[in-house]
Amino acid sequence: IRKHFYNRGLQSGLWFWRDNTGHETDIIIESGTRLFPVEIKSGQAITNEFLSPVEYWQSMLTLPITIFVKKCILYDCKRKI
Repeated sequence: IRKHFYNRGLQSGLWFWRDNTGHETDIIIESGTRLFPVEIKSGQAITNEFLSPVEYWQSMLTLPITIFVKKCILYDCKRKI
C-alpha cells in the first residue's frame, strides 16, 4: 500500500485506529476526501465478524458528509492439500 502511494509521488496517508476499550481497525487509508478502512484477516473461511471492526469504526465517525468510506478486507486463506 505504501509503495502504491510512493510510486505516484503521494504521501501515504496510512493510519491505525484503536479506542480506549480495545476496538481497532488495522489500516485506514486517507486519499483526498476518501477513507478506506482495511481489516487484515487470516483463517480457513471468511465470516460475518470479519467486517465488525470496520463497521464499529464507521459507527464512531463524526465526519462531514463529503467523506466517502469504503470497507475492505485483506484475506489470506492457506489451503490444505
